[in-house]
Amino acid sequence: MLSTLAGFLDARGGLVRWSAKAGGEALALDLEAGGPWEQGERELVFSGPHPSPHDGGLGMGLLISREIARAHGGSVDTGKPGSGNAGFAVVLPLGRAD
Repeated sequence: MLSTLAGFLDARGGLVRWSAKAGGEALALDLEAGGPWEQGERELVFSGPHPSPHDGGLGMGLLISREIARAHGGSVDTGKPGSGNAGFAVVLPLGRAD
């Protein structure tokens, strides 16, 4: 899942900024590329298969990554608006040491 997200950002200028913060029961990751979203891409990235996938595949990688996070009780969304650069905000639950 993270490899797919990083690969997408690599195609948008490389992964230039990231942060990780553990709090409560979750780990929050902010991933930002060095380059911008393509025109209209931010809105469509999780709405269906990507029309021009960075890896030449079927365009399902980001959708599958999001569903993997959801299946584990987390989430993946497009990053914080404002910078103009492509990015993702990932939240994953922390494991319990029972």
